[in-house]
Amino acid sequence: MTEYNPGHNWKWVGPFLWLTVEYDHHFESLNSDQTMLSFVVDAQGFAVGVFGRLFAKLYRRNLEKAIPRLVSEVEASESGQFAPRNTPALQSVLQRREDNNR
Repeated sequence: MTEYNPGHNWKWVGPFLWLTVEYDHHFESLNSDQTMLSFVVDAQGFAVGVFGRLFAKLYRRNLEKAIPRLVSEVEASESGQFAPRNTPALQSVLQRREDNNR
């Protein structure tokens, strides 16, 4: 994770073949009960025009599965049934926040 602004966005960077891919997740409050989530994906590197299209097809397939899961988790959190998974990425973000607050 390269950027974390609670309530606004988070960004992470990862490799795909010869590309460097940036994934930015933007949150926009529509009203007190709705938030719009936008995914901004950017890539740089060798043959980005060719490999970028391949990546887009694969990523779209992943999002089509992930978004319904995200909606389910958000709905579960509203009912008090959700607990975030303790992952290395989450621990890294929490540690950086703690370090920045010192």
